[in-house]
Amino acid sequence: MNLLLDGYAELTAEPVREETGQLIIHLNRLIGAFDDEYEERLGDGRSLGLGDVFAGKLVQRRLLALADFLRPHPEQRAIQEFLADRLSGSYDRYVELTQNEPDFDRLFESVVLDSGGLGECLAHVVGLFNGVKPDPEAVVQFSSVGIVGKLADDVIDFWDDLAKGRTNVVVGLVKRHPAEREKVLQTASPTSRARLGWWRRNCPDSFGELVHLIEEHQARLNAPSLRLAADLMLVPARRGSLPLRSTPVGLRL
Repeated sequence: MNLLLDGYAELTAEPVREETGQLIIHLNRLIGAFDDEYEERLGDGRSLGLGDVFAGKLVQRRLLALADFLRPHPEQRAIQEFLADRLSGSYDRYVELTQNEPDFDRLFESVVLDSGGLGECLAHVVGLFNGVKPDPEAVVQFSSVGIVGKLADDVIDFWDDLAKGRTNVVVGLVKRHPAEREKVLQTASPTSRARLGWWRRNCPDSFGELVHLIEEHQARLNAPSLRLAADLMLVPARRGSLPLRSTPVGLRL
């Protein structure tokens, strides 16, 4: 979190207020709770109406915590209006992309809206809270940090996301290569590691496309702290912090 705020200060040449970190923690918790509620509803076929997702118990707690934090600050209304406008402007498209099994282009568009959108949202909210509007280049860099983080997570979370039907870029890439798809299902074992090296050896085409996406978004980062943040996000994927599990019963790529 500190690296992101340092990156913002580097891009704007202005320091951020001490309380900004607390604001971003509250915002991240709210968005995380919203995403979890959305995924649960998507998985069991419940309503994805915006009001229904926001009515989730944890979402409500996180929303109230953010409101309580913002209440003493004059920027409260501007931040709340921005968040409402931002969500209403992209939510219908996100639902459309995620309700049915998408092709890869649609899948990645949903990632740009979700993870990239979170990065953009952080940049704008930090700007509103500190009275320093981010320029378009800064917003793009925050979006790319969010996307790199999602790509790194998807390497580690491959089997769990596949089993639960969650959006995963690596799943989408493997599905485009039938031979690699079959190899993944045949060779996965408790001793295999979900890291970049495993994908390079077993799924070179999917791996090459994944690396291209990562490098494309890393190349957009010129703030030193944002580059470091993106590099650190990739460490678990390189080291393989979680083992691949055997293919769950009934699971198909």
